[in-house]
Amino acid sequence: MKVYNASPLSGNITTNDAGRNEMSKDGFLMLLAAELQHQDPLNAGDSSQYIDQMAQFSTLEELTNLNNSIGTILNSEKFQQGSLMIGKTAMVVNSDGTYDQGIVSSVRLEDREVDIVIGDKEYDVDNVVQLQNEGSGNIAL
Repeated sequence: MKVYNASPLSGNITTNDAGRNEMSKDGFLMLLAAELQHQDPLNAGDSSQYIDQMAQFSTLEELTNLNNSIGTILNSEKFQQGSLMIGKTAMVVNSDGTYDQGIVSSVRLEDREVDIVIGDKEYDVDNVVQLQNEGSGNIAL
């Protein structure tokens, strides 16, 4: 039996929040290509395994597309939410736990992040903790 050296899949395996290792789509394709390239022609293996792997890849691709679509919808929702804040006084919490307050002048969408602009600073729309119309009561978020 021949033994082949396997090249490392560096950069293609990541650790998720739960601490498990996950292979990227590119890593999966590299592994599949290496498997097909180095199979024994006299013992090609079961074609159902190949079909199963292709089905898994197809499922992975569709889940990736679905995830991207949901992200786009979420950003649209956040952008709309930020647009409704323009002209209102917003209180936002900073990463250090302090608060800033001011009138929202605009909304920015950059690199899939939605920020509101207060003065010359940008804040994540998710960090708004209170919103107030001029001349009316507070609305806690």
